[in-house]
Amino acid sequence: MNVTPRTLDEATRKGVLLERIRAVWSRRKWLAILLFAVPFAAATGVILSLPSLYRSTATVLVERQQVPEAFVRPTVTSALLEGTALFAAVCRTIFVWERR
Repeated sequence: MNVTPRTLDEATRKGVLLERIRAVWSRRKWLAILLFAVPFAAATGVILSLPSLYRSTATVLVERQQVPEAFVRPTVTSALLEGTALFAAVCRTIFVWERR
C-alpha cells in the first residue's frame, strides 16, 4: 500500500482530533448528562402537571339583515298561500275521512 505523506498527515490529524474528543468526553460526560437531564426532567414535570382538559367559551352575535323593501320583492303571493292552506285542509279532511 502506497501512503503519501499528505494522506498520513491527514489521518494523523483526524486520529489526534478523535482522541481529544474522547478525552474531553471522559472528563465532562457527567456535566453533559446533567445539562441534558435536569431541563428534561423539569419540562416533563411541568407537562405532567398541566390539566388535560381545556374549556373555551364563545359568544355569537346574530343580527338580522336590514334590506330595504325596494330590493326585496315578495316571492309568494297571498292567493298562493290561501290555495296552499285550502289544499292542506282538504288533504287533512280526506285523511280523517279514510281512517273511519
